[in-house]
Amino acid sequence: MAAAERMVNVDSIAHAGVLLGLVPEPGRPAAGPAALEVEDVVFDDPACRLVLASPAGRVEVIVQPIESASGFYRRTRHLALSHAGERAPAAILALIDRLAVRLADATPAALLEALALKPEATRAPDRGTGDTGLDVPPCDAAPAQAGKGCAPDSAGIHRTWDDPAAWMRFFADDESSQDATEAIEPDPAAVAIQHGPHDCMFLCPRELVRRPWQDRRQERSPRRFLVTAVDDSVAIAGGERVLRAAVDAARTLSPSLLLVHAGCVPQLAGDDAAGVVEDARHGGGGCQVVYSGSKSEPDPTRYWLALLGHPGEGAAEAARLPRSYNLLGFRRGPDRDELVAALGRHGLSLNEAMLPAATAGSRSRLPRAAATVVLPCRTWDAPYRELLAGAGGVAIRPPAPFGLTATTAFLSTVAEGLGDPAAAAALRSECDSQAGRFGAIAREASTEAVGFAVGPHEVGRLADGARTHGVPLVAAVEDLGFKVFVAVLGGEPSEADLPWLGGRAGWTTARSLADLLGWWRRNDVGAAYSEFGSDSRLADAGITPFDAGVFEMGLDGALRTARRILARCRLPLCRVHLSRACA
Repeated sequence: MAAAERMVNVDSIAHAGVLLGLVPEPGRPAAGPAALEVEDVVFDDPACRLVLASPAGRVEVIVQPIESASGFYRRTRHLALSHAGERAPAAILALIDRLAVRLADATPAALLEALALKPEATRAPDRGTGDTGLDVPPCDAAPAQAGKGCAPDSAGIHRTWDDPAAWMRFFADDESSQDATEAIEPDPAAVAIQHGPHDCMFLCPRELVRRPWQDRRQERSPRRFLVTAVDDSVAIAGGERVLRAAVDAARTLSPSLLLVHAGCVPQLAGDDAAGVVEDARHGGGGCQVVYSGSKSEPDPTRYWLALLGHPGEGAAEAARLPRSYNLLGFRRGPDRDELVAALGRHGLSLNEAMLPAATAGSRSRLPRAAATVVLPCRTWDAPYRELLAGAGGVAIRPPAPFGLTATTAFLSTVAEGLGDPAAAAALRSECDSQAGRFGAIAREASTEAVGFAVGPHEVGRLADGARTHGVPLVAAVEDLGFKVFVAVLGGEPSEADLPWLGGRAGWTTARSLADLLGWWRRNDVGAAYSEFGSDSRLADAGITPFDAGVFEMGLDGALRTARRILARCRLPLCRVHLSRACA
């Protein structure tokens, strides 16, 4: 951070040390062990980072609001401690312990006020959504919302269990971020190498959490997989030899793409996995080699872009096919095929489709289309920019085609973007002719209620499908005729969100799981959204969980979606048997 932006002078730093009890007040001797020196204070609302110096090295302390009633987590969740030095003597550890206790019930906002610093002058750059492309909302200043998917506290599967804020979590952002490299589906002819112990393949709760890019109805292309199976002896002796052997074995399979992922064990042991991969890139074999590491590549964007390949020589000069289009961000499946067929009946043809699929050679074929149709999805922002820059032509950004209204707008917008207003009018007419089928399903759906639960800063993701991996959850459900009841958990929504909340069948705030489930049951909510599979919080209350996997694009896809949600609302196991048991 530049000096002009920091605005933290020597006096305020000294004031911080006195305030925290780390340095003695003027004229008074220090109590206890030798004090740490506060070198710097940086505020990144709602967190605060303190840089402390000691004879044993530097200590960085990240402070953020916590739920003060949670004694077990008051040190690990409130403070993120990083010590750099040759040793950590008992005196330093005692000071850190005293700091943790002193700040147990404090908040960065209170510290900011005590230091009399201006937030706009000391604030670090706004992070907004994380580098993974997955939407991570900022923390609420209220203690009850602490730890809800916010930086700088590390994300991970540790939040799934034993977290005091776990009752508020219905979006699995932290768990999904651990597997973000899997969001793009590589070429079926690829070979993947996992460099690490076998055990690491089973750490993440892959079947307990639905990643936003998953589609349980559509099998991903089969992948050939090799594991180096690093054990204690390999970790001690170095795993580069077994990784080279795995690369040689993979080449015998004639892959179009070689993916190498190094886990934390070989990286901590000092393996130069990146060097092995670099040697493989220059060793011939005629295939692209892509590397990712759990420490060196926390941001999957570079990995995603590498998977997409290169445009290819002469791609930009390729002749464009009139009335043709590319699709970016549309997962493969029968619903996508139906959209393509609807456009094809009017002479509009699909040239290429990418994301989440990344088939070899697809990128070099993008420039042949007259236009590229983009699904609104923040996850793919960086890949979109890269692909659109190479594809050229017109970029069409229609609404995501979930539900009758959005599908009508999608088809007509694509046709108009390709310069065919007659086809657009015909497509609108075709969609209007389906009103009878949708009216019948909407009358049935109007008898059922569906629930969504979000934190105070997450309300916007329910209104914006780009923040939920391209699926406008509430808009799609309401377009089918269901009543939607939204609960805001652990705090009050912002005034800007109130008009949107007021447009739903009902909304409330809930301070506990009992409040949430009680309100839903009083409103006869039969199904609620959760990205945690077999969510026992809901099932035990007689409410069936569902996730984004129930949604399909297009007209027929919308009708199938409605039937799936109806079936979940009426599922006897949850609706009758479990609700009676919990009554």
